[in-house]
Amino acid sequence: MEEGFRGIAQLENQVAGKACQDPVKDAQKWLSRNSGWLLILDNVDEDNAVDALQRSFFTAGMLGDVLITSRNPTTSARWDSIEVDDLQPHEAQTLLTNIVGPLKSSEDAGKVNLLKDLGHLALAVDQASYYIVATGITLQEYYENFQLRKRHLLEQYPSTSYKLDQREHLMTTWNLSFDQVGKLHPKAPQLLLMFSLLDKVDISLQMLKVTAAGQMQWGIIGGFEKLSEEECWMPKELKWVFKDSFSLLEAVSALRKFSMVRFQTGGTSLWIHPLVHFWASERLHVGPKGREELGKLAIGIISGVFVKKDLLPPVGVIFPPRQRNDN
Repeated sequence: MEEGFRGIAQLENQVAGKACQDPVKDAQKWLSRNSGWLLILDNVDEDNAVDALQRSFFTAGMLGDVLITSRNPTTSARWDSIEVDDLQPHEAQTLLTNIVGPLKSSEDAGKVNLLKDLGHLALAVDQASYYIVATGITLQEYYENFQLRKRHLLEQYPSTSYKLDQREHLMTTWNLSFDQVGKLHPKAPQLLLMFSLLDKVDISLQMLKVTAAGQMQWGIIGGFEKLSEEECWMPKELKWVFKDSFSLLEAVSALRKFSMVRFQTGGTSLWIHPLVHFWASERLHVGPKGREELGKLAIGIISGVFVKKDLLPPVGVIFPPRQRNDN
């Protein structure tokens, strides 16, 4: 942001033939004296960047228009906002054909299936379309390879290469977002990795809140009982996330600020984009540390919402203790 304001100040001072004293203030003066301009600020996601805009860069009396793109839902509390969702199916099809050209009628089924697997995400559709054009393969060939080599194909660059030194593919984007989430809430990343073990649709907040109330499990001989401290299946580092509903919602809020999870209609459950869900499962797979503990947590959360008449084996049966190796 500061670099952009400095650029405005330099152009203005160059025209006026004077030295630049304070780039930000000089730019603010120009923006307040002139109208008809549009200032675009892209990817303003971090809380400190949002705060800096309002406190240090924007001033009353600016005469133009400002367009901000952000995944941070708190921006809607500061400025007028329009939520941009994933593409509608017909919009995704239009984007695809605009890049790859007309498709054969025999490719209609593959087109629908591919766009569904991409979650109608604009960047993913652009990335896939560009790869099809660059390699000369058919859409059906891309779809078949996507089922087998999804990670490799998601690591290809999209056609939006206006900044070759800074362009990012989808996997990089989510890696960066994952790191930023960890700065907001140190345990939220682990929560997302655990979510990758659940279905991506309709992750009930109430189900998660039940976990905060206590770890319950069916005993070996039946009966719903509270686990002893030694038998608890919740990872120690995540206990404070589930200690109460407020702590849990703070972790979810950190994930929402980077669109790693979203509220479904009504705000009672969470939804994860199919490709984010895949990315998280891949991240969990390549980082085996703690994978078993998160697996136990996922099963424990599910078992905690069963009613007494139902039956679910104890977590200890599903994940038997490792045999000691004295060799």
